[in-house]
Amino acid sequence: MVHVLKPNMLEKAIGSTFLEISKKDLAELDIIVPEFTEQKAIAQVLSDMDSEIEQLEKKLSKYQQIKQGMMQELLTGRIRLVDADGKEQPKTQILQERQPAHNQHFDDAVMLAGIVNAFYSEKYPLGRKKVQKLLYLVRRKEQADISAFHKKAAGPYADEVRYKGGEPIAQKNKYIQIKRNERGSCFEKGVQMQQALTYLQDWGKQGDVDWLVSQFQYTSVNELELLATVDMAICDLRREGKEISVASIKDLIRSNKEWRDKLKKTYFRDSDIQQAIKKCEDLFES
Repeated sequence: MVHVLKPNMLEKAIGSTFLEISKKDLAELDIIVPEFTEQKAIAQVLSDMDSEIEQLEKKLSKYQQIKQGMMQELLTGRIRLVDADGKEQPKTQILQERQPAHNQHFDDAVMLAGIVNAFYSEKYPLGRKKVQKLLYLVRRKEQADISAFHKKAAGPYADEVRYKGGEPIAQKNKYIQIKRNERGSCFEKGVQMQQALTYLQDWGKQGDVDWLVSQFQYTSVNELELLATVDMAICDLRREGKEISVASIKDLIRSNKEWRDKLKKTYFRDSDIQQAIKKCEDLFES
């Protein structure tokens, strides 16, 4: 249609530098368009193409997640490579023999040991609140499942890790020890800490602990609470397709009875929340 219409318009156009066409001449041009039924058919084809593109994009996202998960499993040795004749690759076999069977709870136990080893200080006791926030943040860095963390007064908090997961396992295996004082529970290194650190190294997880140290070694507990809370709010807002802003995050915090008192804290001012949004984008959006 365009290749027919353009010559007709040029015939009626006037001007040397800029071509113009009058309304009268434009009204006399015949513009051919498909019949309404054909327009509907074209629209349907385009709509079907959009739907197919959307489905393919979802599949691509799913396969990318599977790929990332498989890479992690291979790097940690949980999955062993085999040749076509069924023989395992020698290096992978050696790695597999060095580590125990484990699950998320055991992974958390080892990661908790790594956190305690990296952040423990006799001068500044390492409390559960800080340990929980660091564990949440390292899971976010790994793009791992954070469903165990819930909206508690202290921020994202995983009761599962404390009572039936990583913490009891780490204590039982003597990777860590937990003492109580007037300020609450304090985490210290256990006599079998080195065993946990060996697992971290073998599973390729030591880099995650190093990342925590590089980002949060001098970060206060209050700052970690702010950052983890804002990040969890961002995750919720994104799932709901809502904009990320100071106002939307404050509305979400205010809507949860466990969280609403946070807005009374001096470190949850608008400027603090804005800085935390920027920090989360820098840490997790790349």
